[in-house]
Amino acid sequence: MIHGGPLSLWECRPYCLPSPALHNCLNKLPSNESQRGGMPALPVVFRFLPCRMVSTWWMITPNKMETATSPKPAASAESELETRQKSTARTVQGLLIGVVLLGVLAFVSRKFLTLHTNPSLHMAFLITILGLGLGAIAFRRTRFSAIRLQDIASLRGPSGLLITLQRTTLEIALIGAAAAVVGFVATLVSGDDTYTYRGGLVAVAVLLYCYPMRGAWQRALQRFSPAQNGTDSPQNLS
Repeated sequence: MIHGGPLSLWECRPYCLPSPALHNCLNKLPSNESQRGGMPALPVVFRFLPCRMVSTWWMITPNKMETATSPKPAASAESELETRQKSTARTVQGLLIGVVLLGVLAFVSRKFLTLHTNPSLHMAFLITILGLGLGAIAFRRTRFSAIRLQDIASLRGPSGLLITLQRTTLEIALIGAAAAVVGFVATLVSGDDTYTYRGGLVAVAVLLYCYPMRGAWQRALQRFSPAQNGTDSPQNLS
């Protein structure tokens, strides 16, 4: 008894607290309500309880302030999805513009080029373009397989899944842009501007094929991310 009344929780904090962790927590509590800054007050009934009972309540009660102020995983994932999708879409759009500019450049410069017939170059061009086009499709299907995305989401979480979607999309887009560059180089060597047009056509097809759609990324995040569907069991993938 101090000041003729029972000890309050704040007044008894220096005395006989069984838990050092509780002692440190109580030392951080403001002494009056005006200094708490919105911090929820402890129940008044604790001013009449022994310190050991108060310590037990403190240890089993979750910290409401940390729960209220902690960022929501779903909101954070949605924000990261929007940022990465927009950045990737702008990059793919820039590559599309670059492919079109290469076609215009080949059309303008054809009057300055001398046409040479080269069967070896023609065959090499066809094989390279065909390999880049089919390789981009196979690469995308392999990297975006359901089993692989499920494993990535389980190990790295939503952020790792979004990084994989962004990185794979950019790699496929660069493969498509490489087809346009190969066609332009073949045009400079042979003087035939149709190589640029053919390579550009393959490049545009690949870029449109890998274009990042926000809805597709969101569905992948909801399907494979444990933080979004609440579990990582395969039964919830359908």
